[in-house]
Amino acid sequence: MKRCLPLLALLGILLMHGACADVPAYGEVMQWVADFGASLGGLEVRNRPERTLDPSRADGLLYQYDFGFVRAKGDDSPRTDAVSEIILRTPDVVDPRDAYVGMAPEEAGLTLPERDAWTDLYVTEVSEEDEGYCWLYGDPGTPGAAEWTALGTGGETVPYYRLTYAFDTQERIAEIRLKFGSLTPEEARNVLEVGRELMRRQQADGAGSEEGGTGDE
Repeated sequence: MKRCLPLLALLGILLMHGACADVPAYGEVMQWVADFGASLGGLEVRNRPERTLDPSRADGLLYQYDFGFVRAKGDDSPRTDAVSEIILRTPDVVDPRDAYVGMAPEEAGLTLPERDAWTDLYVTEVSEEDEGYCWLYGDPGTPGAAEWTALGTGGETVPYYRLTYAFDTQERIAEIRLKFGSLTPEEARNVLEVGRELMRRQQADGAGSEEGGTGDE
């Protein structure tokens, strides 16, 4: 169990039953990225990407636009086939789930738990549809973000995307992040197994509490 926990941290920590809507399939999101990337050529880059070069990172330069940022390999403009991260900070761009910055959770198909019910680690369900997972995480009493992860089809490595909605203090979407990476097949399997294990432990603890409460009456 311990060897899998870093992978859980990589792909998100919390999954709340009924809180997350459908997980967009990997292929659908990549088609959105292709269309999005094709539109960047007509937009002005607001920074000097070459100044963001970090030798310790292999995911490219950071390009700033009016809507937010794109990290990708390229020179004057990012290469569509090399986008590693997209950050949206204005409502000008609609994401693959038709959500945008400023939306309330329910408008984006989310149902957040009450603040007093929020915990920093809580798992009640693992969804396997389209090999996707949805997690919610934050500090106790303060929702932080909702996150979707979906796996693509791979051989030696399994590609994935991670779509994150960060909430502000009014529990509206303040930022949308879309990041891409890859896992080994074993890592991909372990992520799901960790979620199942945490769910089993949590349900067992809950059942023990209910039995204890019944015995007190």
